[in-house]
Amino acid sequence: MTAHAVPRRSLQQDATIAGVGLFTAQQATLTLRPSAQGLRLRTSPRAVDPLAPRMVADRPLHPAFHGMAPRSTNLSARGVLVGTVEHLLSALIGLGITDADIELSDTVNGLTETPIFDGSATPFVDILQAAGVADIPNATTTPLTIQQPITVTDDHGATIIATPRQEPGCHYRYELDYGPGAPIPAQHAEITLSSHGDARRDYVESVAPARTFSLRAEAEAMQAAGLFAHLSPKDMLVIDEHGPIDNPYRLDHEPARHKLLDLIGDLALINRPLQLNITATRAGHALNHELARALLDHA
Repeated sequence: MTAHAVPRRSLQQDATIAGVGLFTAQQATLTLRPSAQGLRLRTSPRAVDPLAPRMVADRPLHPAFHGMAPRSTNLSARGVLVGTVEHLLSALIGLGITDADIELSDTVNGLTETPIFDGSATPFVDILQAAGVADIPNATTTPLTIQQPITVTDDHGATIIATPRQEPGCHYRYELDYGPGAPIPAQHAEITLSSHGDARRDYVESVAPARTFSLRAEAEAMQAAGLFAHLSPKDMLVIDEHGPIDNPYRLDHEPARHKLLDLIGDLALINRPLQLNITATRAGHALNHELARALLDHA
């Protein structure tokens, strides 16, 4: 398998944005800084750690999530829990950024959470593009490749299959299926990401705007558990049998596109470009994390 070298890219200046977390309702300020050391999480001026799947935290963001599959990707570093990083990481990968330092301030009781904004990756894309993204001169990196297919599954029938790829870039596909009669019909979304500008533009237009979503019954259960008091259906995509409540779809197959967005962000924890074909069916964050670990083990 021939691995096609990928230009390393970073920011041209710092980018800062502030907002409220989805699950904690805490205010946080996010700063992204130029780097030439890969993707790193900075939890204090002198504490910096390269992103890796081993950083995925077991500790939930909210007591309501104890014993449940993760609803977001949360990282633990040096005693600090950094929640809901997947949309930010997806934006970095979608723009081809291989090197950047990620800093979040306003830690409360050892916990901080990336702002949710509208539930999509677009706000992060916007600040990254405003800061400027450019190749690091004379610097390339080798993408992760595999020689044989890798499959991960769970007890509920979800699967992710990664297969070798000869062409440059990584092809991601997500197949969403809640079963017959579900409020969201079966649908899929896919994209090929590479170092070409057209691939990045495709991500910006067709994946980044897709918002996080919840079925109405799930949202009501979360509110009963004390979550989302700071949000209404107008602020997030809540779906019942009639479609989104007080909030139209932004894109065709928007739920599948958002699952694709999450998949891209979760696999950013590998901290290398990928040269693979990846197909996820009904998968969530836990299975995405499992695939990230498996790919590093087999690369």
